[in-house]
Amino acid sequence: MTYSYTKKTQSTGFTIALSAEYENIAAVCQEVEKCLNDHQLQDILFSVILCVREALVNAIKHGCMADSAKQVIFHLNLQETQLIIKVGDEGPGFDWSCLKNKKDPTTCCGRGIRIMKQYFDTVIFNEQGNEVELRKKIPNIAGY
Repeated sequence: MTYSYTKKTQSTGFTIALSAEYENIAAVCQEVEKCLNDHQLQDILFSVILCVREALVNAIKHGCMADSAKQVIFHLNLQETQLIIKVGDEGPGFDWSCLKNKKDPTTCCGRGIRIMKQYFDTVIFNEQGNEVELRKKIPNIAGY
């Protein structure tokens, strides 16, 4: 397992840079679970972990082509009433606008993105298409 912290943002989030290897996904999910549990957000744990896995698989498989020499950057930030997750990769990106025209939810391509849109309030891609930002409203967190 090859992953390293690049930054720790107090108790409200973290950033992890990891090599583009599938086995690193579990370690990131453990950190997400710990963070959500620390903030009494167990009720959204399943949906968040599911979407984190989808975003990381997409970044590793499609963005980095499972090239372990490339990195995926994962960022989680808890704000007062919002959870923000960003996943970016070193790949060339993709034309995410083509997903708007997909009508058949059973097609293989884009299913993970549809899952993310089901569980998160906002799913945004950067212009290049190599970073996704997920936003979810959460109950007010103690300490704010």
